[in-house]
Amino acid sequence: MVQYEDPIAHNISANVPLNRPSFYPANTSEPGIRVNTDVLYSTGYVDLSGTNLEITFTTAPDDRFYSFSYFGLWGNNVLTLASTLDSIPGKYLIRPASQRPATSAGKYQAIVESPVSYGFLAYRFFVKDKTNISDFDVVHAMQNATIVKSKPRRTSTFADAAPPVSSEVLNGSTLEVLARIAPFNPPATAKERKRVNKILTRAGISEGVYTSPKGANLTAASALANSTLASALASVSGTQSLGNGWVSWFPTTIGNYSDDYLGRRYIADHLYAALTPDVARYPTYTKDTIGENQNLEVGVKEAYLMTFYSKPPLVQSGFWSVTAYDGQQHLIPNGLNRYSLGTASGMTYPDGRLIYPLSAGSQQDDDGTFRVLLQPAGLYPPANWTSNWLPVPEGGGQFSIRLRWYGPSEGLDKYEYPVVEKIAALVQ
Repeated sequence: MVQYEDPIAHNISANVPLNRPSFYPANTSEPGIRVNTDVLYSTGYVDLSGTNLEITFTTAPDDRFYSFSYFGLWGNNVLTLASTLDSIPGKYLIRPASQRPATSAGKYQAIVESPVSYGFLAYRFFVKDKTNISDFDVVHAMQNATIVKSKPRRTSTFADAAPPVSSEVLNGSTLEVLARIAPFNPPATAKERKRVNKILTRAGISEGVYTSPKGANLTAASALANSTLASALASVSGTQSLGNGWVSWFPTTIGNYSDDYLGRRYIADHLYAALTPDVARYPTYTKDTIGENQNLEVGVKEAYLMTFYSKPPLVQSGFWSVTAYDGQQHLIPNGLNRYSLGTASGMTYPDGRLIYPLSAGSQQDDDGTFRVLLQPAGLYPPANWTSNWLPVPEGGGQFSIRLRWYGPSEGLDKYEYPVVEKIAALVQ
């Protein structure tokens, strides 16, 4: 939250999401590392220090993916409503957890007990046709129909003593900020609270203040943390091999981490605001067995070819995409303004047929082998490759790729992941 939501907190009020009318631009200085360019986002930070939060959530067409998530400060999905979960439209109440949980939801579909005082909202709506302004209009209407309101509360909670989120709270070093907010954002379980408080005290965090312990070596501590994380990645629970060089990170805890602090840290760096696996999955291509080396590299006249042997099996409202990122994990500028390929991209089979026609028809259930060309921007391939070309850094260089499956089905467990191979660039 400190890294990504602080700029938002300086521009909008608490509990007031910002609806983005368009995709994140390439080379943006805004927060949004490894953003998805197939959805429009609405984001904002949550402050429950003095109020509850009422969410009015409306349904969407059966064939359009959406998700609405309230993430607690530490990245857990406290509440997720999504097309893949058959979520019920209506009103939901988010409030700080109390010693007297609600026995009846009353007018709400559910009352969600938040274990933390702060968090953030992120909802995503799939843009099915990026070339059609009317499709953006549909998504804008869905954004506007999702209403967030602050609601006064009548009972006292642990969050009442929390300071309202402000620049004063978020300014300073990470450890200073942590000292201010930790007392009001505890782990969800009592067992973990005791353990975490003991660790924080030993680290110099106590009663809202950080004091560097005598003899502390933060450089050595950081190195130890990184080596411990590398060991966790190498474990069975840290990295799941999906075949053909693709891996899934911390597959059993991603999205709701409990006491998996190493997984939480790694996902925060690489998959900020990750959803749980029943809503989305994030396969990543790597060059080693534990998923640490994500970067691919092409020369001026080189490319990579991704060969898909079939379309990924997803639910009706699901979609997928592959996105390329530069060495700073940002989108790669290119003359096509194309940053991902997938369901909504107009890709074709080798014979020219659309893989995903915009209107349902005889081709909708067609399946077979297709390819994605990862080739430097400005190095134009033959015309028959243009629709399946995903530009990577112009002139060559390092980049990484990320698959996203939204609305995964059981068939993904047996899916053959695409083969990635380096080739000579395909030129006109």
